[in-house]
Amino acid sequence: MLPALSRHPGVSSIITVVIAVLAVHLTALGNDFHYDDGHSILRNPHIRDLDNLASYFSDPSMYSENPSYAMYRPIVVVSNALNYHIYNSLSQEKYAGGYDPSGYLALNLTIHIVNSLLVLAILSQLILPQSIRVIGSIAFALHPLQTEVVNYVSARSESLVALFYLSAMYGYLRWRSSTSAPAAWLGFSVLMFACALLTKEVAVTLPISLIALEFHIRRKRSADWPGKPIKHTRTTTKGLVILFVTLLIYFVAYQQITGSESISPIKVESSVRSWNSQLATQAKALVYYITGAVFPVRMSVHPQFFESPSIFASVPVVSGLMMASFCLVAWRLRFSAPTLTLGSAWFLIALVPTAIIPLHILVNDHRPYLSLFGFALAFLSLMSRFIHRQVLWALCFVLGLLAHQRDYDWRNELTLWQAAVEDGPMVPEAHFNLGHAHHMTGDLSAAMVAYERAVGLSPQYARAQINLGALYREQGRIAEAKRAFQHALAGEPTSVEALNNLGFTHASQGEHPVAIGLYERALELAPDRAELWVNLGLSLRDAGQRDGAIAALKRAVQLDPQLKDRFPAR
Repeated sequence: MLPALSRHPGVSSIITVVIAVLAVHLTALGNDFHYDDGHSILRNPHIRDLDNLASYFSDPSMYSENPSYAMYRPIVVVSNALNYHIYNSLSQEKYAGGYDPSGYLALNLTIHIVNSLLVLAILSQLILPQSIRVIGSIAFALHPLQTEVVNYVSARSESLVALFYLSAMYGYLRWRSSTSAPAAWLGFSVLMFACALLTKEVAVTLPISLIALEFHIRRKRSADWPGKPIKHTRTTTKGLVILFVTLLIYFVAYQQITGSESISPIKVESSVRSWNSQLATQAKALVYYITGAVFPVRMSVHPQFFESPSIFASVPVVSGLMMASFCLVAWRLRFSAPTLTLGSAWFLIALVPTAIIPLHILVNDHRPYLSLFGFALAFLSLMSRFIHRQVLWALCFVLGLLAHQRDYDWRNELTLWQAAVEDGPMVPEAHFNLGHAHHMTGDLSAAMVAYERAVGLSPQYARAQINLGALYREQGRIAEAKRAFQHALAGEPTSVEALNNLGFTHASQGEHPVAIGLYERALELAPDRAELWVNLGLSLRDAGQRDGAIAALKRAVQLDPQLKDRFPAR
């Protein structure tokens, strides 16, 4: 008789996984902050005061400097605040203010390592051979799709929710197999589930994932679970009911705190696209994620992936058929390859929230972070049939090499968006962000080329037109600047920035009546913007409307007292 397999990872296995992750990703600690890090971390005043700690759990606007980006993810905000205060006390002069990117990236990397060890622990609970467990956890840890979560601080929400999600799953498995203090493990699982829900909304899928896990366990013969008393169906049902009750409490609390009728931004974002288009687009997206998991090459921070208008278009139909075939094959193999079926189910279940919620960003590389545990299971099911395990280690080495190369793309904004433009030359957002990166480094000619490419692909791309118009104005190309701002307004009629810039351009040419009208339109949209009141006041002054100018400038000073010395008196 073969010896019973241990249900706990060995020390050597843990050390192997940690060394593998550090060998691949340690250099990422020298990388920089990136685009969304600005509003959620660098310019977010809420994380700079730990007195706000309780408010993180009651006020979604604490997530960002911009109230329109409000999200109820309090544990993510807590992690950002702790990062800020720890590194504010330890930072050197060059990173004054708590914004040392290496500190934030170090926490990202630590969370990823813990998640990789949780995968190892869960695979051990599933009674897989020791070498297979290590290979599976390393495949999860080193997969190139995981590099975005390691390198992009704002993507921490994915790895942090995975940490609690996987911990809840591990606690459930321990409770299920425990003969001593089982209630403690169930309590731990429920607590971790609650933390996952307070981290990101995708955690709502955990009970469904555990139901899939139950089907997997009950398909296996009891001989596959040596020394393990299988809990009665009634007992495990009680555990799942407790988790569903926790989920219900979260639904109610979320709606009360956010004022939303659901746990998604769908009520606000419903105008993003129709349900017909959403289903068509996400049919393609699921194929995109599966392809990326199997062939992790040509990754991008902003993939060249476009919306589909109808589910009946050719590409969505083919994608839907491919997904149906994928699910059918996985189901047919539920007895001969149960781990493959479980992995496939997990992969899809974890992606359900992003498939049904219409979001502006169609796909990205960090969304399948949690789903890749399913990929690891499916990978193990297929590869465990190999007699020569060195083939599996070679595949892990290739994954690590690709991930290490991808880390280089995240070194700074220029390298990131240069890579995005190379992989997605038809994506206007990639060209815009590359232009902005050049703009920030002072390379205005390169910035202009990138902005012009962006508006060439999308003439009404407001942000690109605004930045391009500002560069034209600096060069004295006034007519082109005006056209750029007008194109921006055609694409986004309520753009305060476009109205302000167009007004300023007219004012620079002495066309004050036109400028005054544009500023007044902007102030109807943003009445508390001090800059607009200053510009209006100066144009009114130059147009000879002294009383109106004084009133406008006084209002500007009321909104921002530091402005009183910035405009000349007459």
